[in-house]
Amino acid sequence: MFYSLSIIIPAYNEEDAIVSIIERSLAARQHIITNTLVKDVEIIVVSDGSVDKTPELAKQFEPQIKLIAYVPNKGYGAAIKTGFNEASGDLVSFLDADGTCDPLFFSDMINRMEEENADIVIGSRMGKQSKMPGIRRLGNTIFVNLIKILSKQELTDSASGMRVIKKDKLSRIYPLPDGLHFTPAMSVKALFDSNLKISEVDMTYEERVGESKLSVLKDGFRFLRVIIEAALGYNSFRIFAINAVLLLFIAGYYSIEPLIYYFNNTALEEWMIYRMITISTLTTSGIILLIIGRVIQTLSDIANAQNHSSESIIRKSTNFLFIRFGLFLSVFFAIIGLVILWNGIETYIESGQVFIHWSRVLLGAQAFTLSIVSFASGGFAVGLRYLKDKLLYNLKKQDN
Repeated sequence: MFYSLSIIIPAYNEEDAIVSIIERSLAARQHIITNTLVKDVEIIVVSDGSVDKTPELAKQFEPQIKLIAYVPNKGYGAAIKTGFNEASGDLVSFLDADGTCDPLFFSDMINRMEEENADIVIGSRMGKQSKMPGIRRLGNTIFVNLIKILSKQELTDSASGMRVIKKDKLSRIYPLPDGLHFTPAMSVKALFDSNLKISEVDMTYEERVGESKLSVLKDGFRFLRVIIEAALGYNSFRIFAINAVLLLFIAGYYSIEPLIYYFNNTALEEWMIYRMITISTLTTSGIILLIIGRVIQTLSDIANAQNHSSESIIRKSTNFLFIRFGLFLSVFFAIIGLVILWNGIETYIESGQVFIHWSRVLLGAQAFTLSIVSFASGGFAVGLRYLKDKLLYNLKKQDN
């Protein structure tokens, strides 16, 4: 099978480097055709609102390249997406216009895509031959480790500006932002999507020509936000579950002393009321986080057309108890609450006063709270199942 390749070069005020990168890309075209299954290469330069000589310098290479120039500046990601929209290749790719990336590496990336049947191949700047500045290398290391924790996937370079993507897979990673956080957004979305395979190839990376447009702090916070948003959009349950387990662990730790005291004395002391309120609050909050995370995860799976073949024990347990059997669990907790509070309810009806111990009131109140939460989650799960079945039916109807 042969491919056609579109190389997108986004450029914003790159008059010092644009001629060189276009010449290098044109020279690499034959190398790519000779050493890969690509038989046609087009080069698209997108001048993203440049106010220097970038568009004029690029224009002299027409018709060997296609030039798109517009004003005002829309952003790095917007320029790449504009190029994607105009691209005719089966494979779309991009590299920065600042001279840091070598277009010859597209050959290695395309061959890796073919060998591993990957959907996206990233040129990693973290190899030994890279001249990546130390502050960026540190920031990238922090981000890739955060991504690893959230996605359980390995990646060495989350923000590389040189990539090859199968064009028919773009719809799975859209929408993508317009700014410099375009590349980390693409990385995390691809990693979280079980229907996409991502691979990396070590490449050389040189010092850029001209002044950098990247702000370490400002864009660093954008990168962090993108990673968290993608995690919530694709694997929200993991984030909610981590916090929920932490709350439940703290609740369990604080429960040890009251439980030991109760088993030895069959009673709780007044001074324990604050601890019991804390335990009740932490326990209820942890369970609510698990349920909310599972519901949001179901919505994400529907939106992203994903199925999780292997689920964690926590996810399976939460799904079984609060989603699949939430309505039945609601009745169970309501009965538990009634049993705990029945004597207090009777005396209140008869005398207008409550004489049972405060610990029973607290436990009964928690049981009724969990009953309401279970009822809400179970009812919402029924609605989600209906929505999912309806969407699948409509999709199947469209295919037919």
